[in-house]
Amino acid sequence: MSVTTNLVFKGYKVKDIQFRAVDNPPGVKNFKLNPKIGFSLRKIDKGFDILMSAAIEKQEDPVPFEFNIGLVGRFFVLGVDADIKVLAPRAAEILFPYLRTVVSSVTMNANVPPYILPTIDIAKLFEKINIQDSSLTNSRGGSEITKVYI
Repeated sequence: MSVTTNLVFKGYKVKDIQFRAVDNPPGVKNFKLNPKIGFSLRKIDKGFDILMSAAIEKQEDPVPFEFNIGLVGRFFVLGVDADIKVLAPRAAEILFPYLRTVVSSVTMNANVPPYILPTIDIAKLFEKINIQDSSLTNSRGGSEITKVYI
């Protein structure tokens, strides 16, 4: 008989958000947006937090706006077989649609064409990294952050 783990999503909060319209030369209408998506994990007593961020910044190609957002989702774990290496991708998959919705809402209300973050295969992304339980707890007993950027 195996004990199952239940991942409980307790909600999210937008921790930081910045939007700035960019003045481009007249006639520039083709934009190439390359969002950078980041995930940070922080172990807490009965679960973990995920800080999910998205950044759209001006680089070589013109962009209609610059945008940075960070939101935190809290997840509790019920069950004794909790493995953060298995649960973190599942939690990120739950949280990502909220990030996409906030980005779309802000851009739509800023009177620019609404921007929808592209879908990503989060499970495949987490396969590429090696999350160690020891990397989430430092020697002073606090939490450290593991970052993943795409």
